[in-house]
Amino acid sequence: MRSSPSPATSRSASARRWSSPPERRAQPAALSPGTLTALARAGVHELRFGLAEVSREVAHWRARTEEIPDQALREDALGAIDSKRANIDGAALFGTLARERSRELLRTLVAFEILADYLDCASERAAEAGVANGLALHHALIEALDPSLPLSDHYRHHPWREDGGYVRALIDTCRQGCAQLPSYEVIRPLLLRAASLAQVLTLNHEPDPARRDRALREWARAHFADREEGLAWFEWTGGASAWLTILALLALAAEPGCDARAAADTYAAYLPWISLLGTMLDSYGDIAQDAATATSRTTPAPSWRHGASAS
Repeated sequence: MRSSPSPATSRSASARRWSSPPERRAQPAALSPGTLTALARAGVHELRFGLAEVSREVAHWRARTEEIPDQALREDALGAIDSKRANIDGAALFGTLARERSRELLRTLVAFEILADYLDCASERAAEAGVANGLALHHALIEALDPSLPLSDHYRHHPWREDGGYVRALIDTCRQGCAQLPSYEVIRPLLLRAASLAQVLTLNHEPDPARRDRALREWARAHFADREEGLAWFEWTGGASAWLTILALLALAAEPGCDARAAADTYAAYLPWISLLGTMLDSYGDIAQDAATATSRTTPAPSWRHGASAS
């Protein structure tokens, strides 16, 4: 579940001004022939190539989840694929942005989305293990996008550890894909910045609402105090917690000859604006699912291992 304001926060925020008063705007311009052509090309690309490839990739990773020894981690991995399949299909759609068909891009997009959804589920299940646990888990997102980084012990604060190499396999797939994208080195700095900011998602799993909101406020102040968009702290943290920016940059990296200006423009368009919209829609879509998940998990939390925070 990505960062979104709690009900209490929403009520208290209703008195503040979210942004400038709405202005009367002109009707949007009609889509140009070039835009319509691009949309048609993307649709054909997805129908002829994307859907079948995505299904094969999902089947592969779902089979891998069955090999996870720890029941809790296996449930989280299966749940991330089965209940969040729309997320995977959505991530794969970014593959249609590339001018040329790229199987490596699609494999990387699918693997990254499955990894991110799995880490979100695992972190949320073990929320009582503390923020340090979530940060250790989600550091895998940064490692997946930077082949030069050494791999850390992602489960060092987690109550369950035996995943049968599942996270390592997802990271390796992402790294191999990044290495084959022609403009990866150009977008790499912004890609890693977006992945680093996405770590704020772990703060949203803090069980105590007052402590959670305080931590999110402090985080937004530390990272975006000098920005002039006029967004509230929960809007900044909501936008940063989404990884749509990462998916868009990966698609851009598949374009030969991409320059730093294009990368910067894409980053600025997605963070905060498009990513914030994605988080809001994801939050609305998760309401019923979160309620069902809270009553469906069968594995009880074990005694916390020495060194894990239960606060």
